[in-house]
Amino acid sequence: MTGELEKLVNECLAASVVRQTFVHRKDGKRYGYAGLSGMFRRYVKACGLKDFGLYDLKGKAATDMYRAGVPLEQIQHLLGHASIKTTEIYIKARLPDLVAPTSRPMVKTQGGDAK
Repeated sequence: MTGELEKLVNECLAASVVRQTFVHRKDGKRYGYAGLSGMFRRYVKACGLKDFGLYDLKGKAATDMYRAGVPLEQIQHLLGHASIKTTEIYIKARLPDLVAPTSRPMVKTQGGDAK
């Protein structure tokens, strides 16, 4: 975190929070992956979205970092991939401008113009 968000979080943590984790359960313990994932799914469902999960956020963050010029090795480390090839596949799958065009011929409409 940087900037105003970092300042706000640090002020809040210094003022009243004595727990190790910023996001925590009512009993003060940290959430596990299953708890966070379940909570996220409930909010996604309430918003009317389908097929959207925590891994989509991970992919979006990785793609944004790649576009911003962050080295692949750093992204690989953050994603926890053992191989840089996995990171490359993970990111390229989300970059439409890097995907090869289809080899199918364009379909013509009745007027002769391609769709």
